[in-house]
Amino acid sequence: KGGPGTVSAPALKVVHSAPQGTIGLRSAVTVTFNQAMIPLAALSDLRKLPAPLLVEPKLEGKHRWLGTQTLSLEVTSRLPFSTAYAARVPSGTTAESGKVLEAEHRWTFETPRLEIAGAVPSRWESHAVPSTPIALLFNQKVDPSKIHAALRVTGPGGAAVKVRAVPEAEWAKAGPAGVPATQWEKGRVVVGKPEAALAKGTSYRVSLGAGRKAGEGPLPTTAEV
Repeated sequence: KGGPGTVSAPALKVVHSAPQGTIGLRSAVTVTFNQAMIPLAALSDLRKLPAPLLVEPKLEGKHRWLGTQTLSLEVTSRLPFSTAYAARVPSGTTAESGKVLEAEHRWTFETPRLEIAGAVPSRWESHAVPSTPIALLFNQKVDPSKIHAALRVTGPGGAAVKVRAVPEAEWAKAGPAGVPATQWEKGRVVVGKPEAALAKGTSYRVSLGAGRKAGEGPLPTTAEV
């Protein structure tokens, strides 16, 4: 209620929250309200502003108001991959008008799971030599020991081929696979070499099984990659 000409503020709501679902490269989590949450003058001193946006697992970064209605949590770098996140705005959050958020607003999202982003020899390579090393580039940083433990190289009839890990110090001498391996982003590469020469004129498959955890976070692969 109010006197003549008085306009009552609407109930406080979250009108937009991002990201949602499975996302790619992302360096911020944002939430937008339907009304001003802080006085415009307060933007000059960010240290004193409330930040009712919580994310688990915790992200290293800083909260920043983009105007008076949108709050952003800007992380130091991109969000770690292979990770599921839960973001929320607590109930009881108060707007500048005094209106209170009656119910907690919660949403979830996840970053990409482990995938092979590049390989030498490539998928359609037809001139690989029997003793060829294999270089793999992943879409995120990996634990090499876990990758090598999960790596499968199979030939005709699903026959397994034993592969040994090639130390990074030896990559430059790893033939055709060595050049890209030394040029790709560090931390995302593994190189292996068959313990015995591969058969000529034969197709081989390189893969990681489902349920493997070797990336930046705890989410496993959901299918063979």
